[in-house]
Amino acid sequence: MSQAKNVITRKQILGARALLEITQDELAAAVGMSDRALYMIETGNAQPRQRTLAKLRAEFERRGIEFINGTGVKLKTAAAEHEGAAD
Repeated sequence: MSQAKNVITRKQILGARALLEITQDELAAAVGMSDRALYMIETGNAQPRQRTLAKLRAEFERRGIEFINGTGVKLKTAAAEHEGAAD
């Protein structure tokens, strides 16, 4: 698997968290990191490891976030999640 797939930006992290209406504390706990570390990533004051970005991305995707065009985020729609299920 390419590591590039796991690359997400701090703006995507902020946007995804806002769409989900979750706190830094909630997200940090879900991925096993400190809320301070997440704060540092979101403010651009820390360079996260690829493993950390992969954990964040996986948690967001589990909660229904879709990463688009390498720069954006959106909530998956129910129709998109089931698209092709009837095929």
